[in-house]
Amino acid sequence: MTTDKATASVKTSDFILSSDPNRAMQEMMETIDALRAIYVEENKALSAADARAFMAVQDNKITAARKYQSGASQLLERREEIGKKLDPRLRQALYKKQKDFDAISRENIDKLERMRKGTERLGRRIQQAVCDTARKDTHFYSARGNLEPSDRRVSVSLNESA
Repeated sequence: MTTDKATASVKTSDFILSSDPNRAMQEMMETIDALRAIYVEENKALSAADARAFMAVQDNKITAARKYQSGASQLLERREEIGKKLDPRLRQALYKKQKDFDAISRENIDKLERMRKGTERLGRRIQQAVCDTARKDTHFYSARGNLEPSDRRVSVSLNESA
Protein backbone atom coordinates (compact mmCIF):
# COMPACT_ATOMS: atom_id res chain seq x y z
CA MET A 1 0.00 0.00 0.00
CA THR A 2 1.44 3.40 -0.89
CA THR A 3 1.10 6.55 1.14
CA ASP A 4 -1.38 8.08 -1.30
CA LYS A 5 -3.74 5.11 -1.02
CA ALA A 6 -3.15 4.73 2.71
CA THR A 7 -3.93 8.36 3.43
CA ALA A 8 -6.72 9.03 0.97
CA SER A 9 -9.20 9.06 3.84
CA VAL A 10 -6.80 10.97 6.11
CA LYS A 11 -7.26 14.31 4.33
CA THR A 12 -10.21 15.32 6.52
CA SER A 13 -9.28 18.02 9.01
CA ASP A 14 -12.38 17.58 11.19
CA PHE A 15 -12.41 13.90 11.99
CA ILE A 16 -15.50 12.78 13.89
CA LEU A 17 -16.05 9.11 14.58
CA SER A 18 -19.44 7.61 13.76
CA SER A 19 -22.08 7.67 16.48
CA ASP A 20 -22.47 3.89 16.05
CA PRO A 21 -19.85 2.30 18.35
CA ASN A 22 -19.08 -0.57 15.97
CA ARG A 23 -18.71 1.77 12.99
CA ALA A 24 -16.60 4.15 15.11
CA MET A 25 -14.27 1.27 15.95
CA GLN A 26 -14.01 0.34 12.26
CA GLU A 27 -13.12 3.95 11.43
CA MET A 28 -10.49 3.97 14.14
CA MET A 29 -8.95 0.77 12.82
CA GLU A 30 -8.81 2.31 9.33
CA THR A 31 -7.06 5.33 10.86
CA ILE A 32 -4.53 3.06 12.57
CA ASP A 33 -3.92 1.24 9.26
CA ALA A 34 -3.31 4.53 7.44
CA LEU A 35 -0.82 5.80 10.03
CA ARG A 36 0.87 2.41 10.19
CA ALA A 37 1.35 2.42 6.39
CA ILE A 38 2.98 5.84 6.63
CA TYR A 39 5.31 4.64 9.40
CA VAL A 40 6.29 1.62 7.30
CA GLU A 41 7.10 3.92 4.38
CA GLU A 42 9.03 6.31 6.60
CA ASN A 43 10.97 3.41 8.14
CA LYS A 44 11.96 2.23 4.66
CA ALA A 45 13.17 5.72 3.79
CA LEU A 46 15.15 5.95 7.03
CA SER A 47 16.72 2.52 6.48
CA ALA A 48 17.75 3.54 2.96
CA ALA A 49 18.91 7.00 4.14
CA ASP A 50 16.58 8.42 1.47
CA ALA A 51 15.97 11.99 2.61
CA ARG A 52 13.68 12.78 -0.32
CA ALA A 53 11.36 9.84 0.44
CA PHE A 54 11.49 10.68 4.15
CA MET A 55 10.43 14.28 3.52
CA ALA A 56 7.73 13.18 1.09
CA VAL A 57 5.75 11.38 3.82
CA GLN A 58 5.94 14.09 6.49
CA ASP A 59 2.79 16.05 5.60
CA ASN A 60 0.74 12.85 5.38
CA LYS A 61 2.26 11.64 8.65
CA ILE A 62 1.24 14.81 10.48
CA THR A 63 -2.30 14.65 9.11
CA ALA A 64 -2.67 10.95 9.92
CA ALA A 65 -1.22 11.39 13.41
CA ARG A 66 -3.69 14.19 14.15
CA LYS A 67 -6.56 12.05 12.93
CA TYR A 68 -5.33 9.14 15.08
CA GLN A 69 -5.04 11.40 18.12
CA SER A 70 -8.51 12.81 17.54
CA GLY A 71 -10.05 9.36 17.15
CA ALA A 72 -8.29 8.01 20.23
CA SER A 73 -9.54 10.98 22.29
CA GLN A 74 -13.08 10.42 21.06
CA LEU A 75 -12.92 6.74 21.95
CA LEU A 76 -11.70 7.59 25.43
CA GLU A 77 -14.54 10.08 25.91
CA ARG A 78 -17.06 7.46 24.80
CA ARG A 79 -15.45 4.43 26.49
CA GLU A 80 -18.48 3.59 28.65
CA GLU A 81 -20.90 3.67 25.72
CA ILE A 82 -18.52 1.82 23.42
CA GLY A 83 -17.65 -0.72 26.10
CA LYS A 84 -21.29 -1.71 26.46
CA LYS A 85 -22.20 -1.87 22.76
CA LEU A 86 -19.02 -2.94 20.98
CA ASP A 87 -18.87 -6.28 19.21
CA PRO A 88 -16.22 -8.33 21.07
CA ARG A 89 -14.63 -9.35 17.75
CA LEU A 90 -14.02 -5.68 16.91
CA ARG A 91 -12.49 -5.14 20.34
CA GLN A 92 -10.09 -8.05 19.69
CA ALA A 93 -9.30 -6.81 16.19
CA LEU A 94 -8.51 -3.35 17.55
CA TYR A 95 -6.26 -4.87 20.20
CA LYS A 96 -4.29 -6.77 17.53
CA LYS A 97 -4.01 -3.71 15.28
CA GLN A 98 -2.87 -1.55 18.17
CA LYS A 99 -0.24 -4.11 19.19
CA ASP A 100 1.13 -4.24 15.63
CA PHE A 101 1.00 -0.45 15.38
CA ASP A 102 2.93 -0.12 18.66
CA ALA A 103 5.71 -2.32 17.26
CA ILE A 104 5.95 -0.24 14.06
CA SER A 105 5.92 2.96 16.14
CA ARG A 106 8.79 1.72 18.33
CA GLU A 107 10.77 0.80 15.22
CA ASN A 108 10.08 4.27 13.82
CA ILE A 109 11.24 5.97 17.02
CA ASP A 110 14.43 3.86 17.03
CA LYS A 111 15.20 4.73 13.40
CA LEU A 112 14.53 8.44 13.98
CA GLU A 113 16.84 8.37 17.01
CA ARG A 114 19.61 6.70 14.98
CA MET A 115 19.17 9.36 12.30
CA ARG A 116 19.36 12.13 14.92
CA LYS A 117 22.55 10.70 16.43
CA GLY A 118 24.11 10.25 12.99
CA THR A 119 23.28 13.84 12.08
CA GLU A 120 24.85 15.06 15.32
CA ARG A 121 28.02 13.03 14.65
CA LEU A 122 28.22 14.42 11.13
CA GLY A 123 27.83 17.97 12.44
CA ARG A 124 30.63 17.43 14.98
CA ARG A 125 32.91 16.00 12.24
CA ILE A 126 32.25 18.98 10.00
CA GLN A 127 32.98 21.39 12.84
CA GLN A 128 36.19 19.55 13.67
CA ALA A 129 37.28 19.57 10.01
CA VAL A 130 36.66 23.31 9.81
CA CYS A 131 38.67 23.89 13.00
CA ASP A 132 41.52 21.66 11.77
CA THR A 133 41.60 23.45 8.42
CA ALA A 134 41.58 26.85 10.10
CA ARG A 135 44.50 25.83 12.35
CA LYS A 136 46.53 24.55 9.39
CA ASP A 137 45.78 27.56 7.21
CA THR A 138 46.50 30.17 9.87
CA HIS A 139 49.39 32.47 9.07
CA PHE A 140 51.47 34.63 11.36
CA TYR A 141 53.90 37.44 10.80
CA SER A 142 57.56 36.46 11.14
CA ALA A 143 60.23 38.48 12.93
CA ARG A 144 61.04 40.09 9.58
CA GLY A 145 57.41 41.09 9.02
CA ASN A 146 56.73 38.43 6.41
CA LEU A 147 53.49 36.41 6.42
CA GLU A 148 54.44 32.86 7.38
CA PRO A 149 52.34 29.67 7.74
CA SER A 150 51.74 28.69 11.35
CA ASP A 151 54.12 25.71 11.14
CA ARG A 152 57.03 28.10 10.43
CA ARG A 153 56.04 30.60 13.08
CA VAL A 154 58.69 32.47 14.99
CA SER A 155 57.81 33.92 18.32
CA VAL A 156 58.12 37.68 18.33
CA SER A 157 57.81 39.96 21.29
CA LEU A 158 57.45 43.67 21.05
CA ASN A 159 59.25 45.99 23.39
CA GLU A 160 57.43 49.31 23.61
CA SER A 161 60.39 51.06 25.22
CA ALA A 162 62.67 50.45 22.24
